[in-house]
Amino acid sequence: MKTLQKFKIYPESGKKYFEVLIFETHSIMLQVLRKDGITTSNDTEAYCSCVNRLNRLGRIYFYISGIGNGTIAHEVIHATSGYLAVKGEKFLEYSFEEATKSEERFCEVVDGLVDQIYKKLKL
Repeated sequence: MKTLQKFKIYPESGKKYFEVLIFETHSIMLQVLRKDGITTSNDTEAYCSCVNRLNRLGRIYFYISGIGNGTIAHEVIHATSGYLAVKGEKFLEYSFEEATKSEERFCEVVDGLVDQIYKKLKL
């Protein structure tokens, strides 16, 4: 299960980072997610895990043909919310269960808006 690309992104200056993994196919990404102990459905297009191990805040998983600006924005919002939680800053004023639902809905809206802008840009 080869990773096509692997790099780090930093939410702010410092040592804390998210590892970004990009796979050649959707099925390889799903296999790696399951190998990493993440239970997800077969229709998962990307995934952000927030684990806070030493300096690694988590991992963001993509597959090459599934990457779009909306998908990137969607997963980055999950990463940002996880990062702020680690720092003790509130992102949403709800319980964890409510925040997860609310955050997912928020990310879905951002995903759609960013995709629309991307499709309409004439670059």
